Amino acid sequence: MANPKSHYSMAIQPQQPPSSVTGKHRILMTAPNFLRLLSILFSAVSVAVMVTSNQTVSLFSLSLEAHFYYSSAFKYFVAGNSVVCLLTVPTLMLNFLLGQQLLMRRDY
Repeated sequence: MANPKSHYSMAIQPQQPPSSVTGKHRILMTAPNFLRLLSILFSAVSVAVMVTSNQTVSLFSLSLEAHFYYSSAFKYFVAGNSVVCLLTVPTLMLNFLLGQQLLMRRDY
């Protein structure tokens, strides 16, 4: 007859997390971060270009200047891109910090 203590020693042991992460899993975790970096970069560049650009047009010896704040559509464009840029930075940092913990998980 089997020893009851040996039956309990066969209980499920917690598994250790894998020591290495596969390449496919790492790519899946870094692709959103790369896209977030691109959105931060492109939003910041578009805001900088819109804010610093000015244009002068001469019509019949009358010079007219054009700025982004003359048009409400351009104002909203600059404001929207600024919000996107500013809100994506903490999202990227949070995703990076949580991503380090999630790299070791295998129950997805």
